[in-house]
Amino acid sequence: MMKFATTTALGKTWRQYNYMNHAWRLGYDDEMILYAHDLDAAKIHWEAYKHFFDVKGEPTFCGERGDDIVGVQDYYRNPTKAHMFEVFKTYVKPWPYIGSALPVAYSIIDIKNSIKGINSESKNNIIKHLSGVDLGDSRNFKSADELIYKVTQLASAQTFIGANCSWAWLCPYFDTVWIELKEGFPGCLPQ
Repeated sequence: MMKFATTTALGKTWRQYNYMNHAWRLGYDDEMILYAHDLDAAKIHWEAYKHFFDVKGEPTFCGERGDDIVGVQDYYRNPTKAHMFEVFKTYVKPWPYIGSALPVAYSIIDIKNSIKGINSESKNNIIKHLSGVDLGDSRNFKSADELIYKVTQLASAQTFIGANCSWAWLCPYFDTVWIELKEGFPGCLPQ
């Protein structure tokens, strides 16, 4: 039995799914137990994941973490601390629209909502003059269809502009270029 733990963060959850899928592909037939902070979110993420990746098994979803699960921050990477994007990219289903439909997808976070954000005036100015698809929040999806739609927009984009968020961590799977958007001088950030 192999055990995995997730949060509501899309990028971290898909990384866990990639490790499970990789184990199945290496021939492990262990039961994959997925302990989810939010069971509904984990199942939405899984349905969307299967839309984009060739999957060789189905995990068992559990709503609570077991006492013997290593914390997510330490557990979502393999022992080498490598993200293994190149390995996981080989499991992406053939996708004819990668990098072909949209020039830009973006998700610009306001600093009022996250330390990864930028000030409201800058955010509004950028959005006013930016042409592309706003992916919005990378959490709190109402359905797998909503998530599939947004990931399709990201996968179809040539460039993603946004903070170091889950959208950014999905870019390597689809060869979407990520341009990180963040506040510049730390001394100028609100205290």
